[in-house]
Amino acid sequence: MKNSLPFFPLNIVVFPGEQLNLHVFEPRYIELLKDCILNKSNFCIPSYVNNKIEYGTEVRLLEVDKNYDDGRADIKTVGERVVKIERMNNPFEDKLYAVGEVTFLENRGNGDKLIREKLKVLLLELFELIEVDNVNIDDDFSVFDVGHKIGLSKELEYELLLIKDELTRQKFLLIHLEVIIPKLRDINKTKAKIKMNGHFRKYDPLDF
Repeated sequence: MKNSLPFFPLNIVVFPGEQLNLHVFEPRYIELLKDCILNKSNFCIPSYVNNKIEYGTEVRLLEVDKNYDDGRADIKTVGERVVKIERMNNPFEDKLYAVGEVTFLENRGNGDKLIREKLKVLLLELFELIEVDNVNIDDDFSVFDVGHKIGLSKELEYELLLIKDELTRQKFLLIHLEVIIPKLRDINKTKAKIKMNGHFRKYDPLDF
């Protein structure tokens, strides 16, 4: 079934469940925001990736944090569902902004507990290696919860967004971490060796 949503295109990937703060300043999006508040409707953030727009995320307005005298606003939103963009009218009728027809993608929450536990161990090691100590990971976290925290390129984030079930997303993340963590370990070893250069060091003599 196709649904219509106002479009707020951005050069980012928004994951379901992600809280996103936006500063709305363009006249067309000021109008979009007013209409969403009036109609109590959601809007869509199409992801502009690889020079095209094909998929995006339905977004729900949580609150308007601040209104400015000139119409600008700071808003808090949360990602809802991934959508496939079927058609876009830009602008739509007498509006300044675009409206498009979308299809909501299925999302199966079939994650594996054992894989999730392994991922958490690897994620904690990743954050330690890159010296990030303010990231909390719940025991029942989803891959979308950490999708922006693991060093993926925008293109890989987009690829992750389009995976329709949690188990496949877990395997996607596992492959990424099993590739990147050994490289980070090697980098840290190299850094440690460089720091030791010029210092007095104790070597064990070889026994011939």
